Amino acid sequence: MSDYSNLIEKYSEKLSKDPLSKVFAPLGEIYRKLGMYERALSVYDMGLKHNPDYTLGQVGLSQCYYDLEQYQRAYNVLKPHFKYNADNIKYLKLFAKVCDRLNLLDETVNIQKAILFLAPKDAEAANYLMEYEDKATSIVEMSDTKSFDVEKLDDGLNGWTQLSLVEKETQEEVILEKKLVVTEDTSAPVFSHTLVDLYLKQGAKEKAIALLEKAIEVNPKDSKVIERLSTLRSETEEARSTGHDDLMKAFDSRSEQINKSDEDQLEKVTMAFNLFMKQIELRRDTVLGL
Repeated sequence: MSDYSNLIEKYSEKLSKDPLSKVFAPLGEIYRKLGMYERALSVYDMGLKHNPDYTLGQVGLSQCYYDLEQYQRAYNVLKPHFKYNADNIKYLKLFAKVCDRLNLLDETVNIQKAILFLAPKDAEAANYLMEYEDKATSIVEMSDTKSFDVEKLDDGLNGWTQLSLVEKETQEEVILEKKLVVTEDTSAPVFSHTLVDLYLKQGAKEKAIALLEKAIEVNPKDSKVIERLSTLRSETEEARSTGHDDLMKAFDSRSEQINKSDEDQLEKVTMAFNLFMKQIELRRDTVLGL
């Protein structure tokens, strides 16, 4: 607390001398961490009047509203500045949490997608999108009496989930990529490649192949799935083949070294033996006086 007190005094003094200073952001953050939300909100409001485009101030104010569970206010602070902060991870992570709390699914998905694009190894974003995919790809069977209005579908989901609408006289089914079901009548279901992309991005090529194989079982004529499965299998086989070839080359190389070493050793032994026999012959001639 003493450290915070010193910082509060330092930033407050600087802010009193220069109301345009951006130190309002760290000062507001200190008040927020101490749970002094009224003071924090006051500092952020005043600071943003002089620095309306200062991202740290926007994020700090929004974080205060988020902590206070005033999610709509947090959203209203962040939304207008989204296009200017499309590469700001801290901003995007907070905005994604706010949208999720407000059940703005399409916005949350798009923001998590942007986070994953900027940071492919971000586990939180990847897990969210996989969980979303699992929910979105569960089978939705419409009852005989329930109508389905295509026009009410949210276009924001199209980038992540492809829907196949099979029209019937008395029933319509939405078939998604996981646990696909083919009805007796039928237009083949359209497979979404989103989960495949996520598996590949995480390096899980075998899981991606398994998913494509399941899709082929449901719709053997899906040319896009067939082509992608073939490509992934070829890449996997090529990698295995290359690994095997490299191993055999290394083995052959080592064998050659061993053989060459044996040949060199045999040559040395032969030379030593010949020299030994020569000495024996010389000794014999000397003794016999030849």
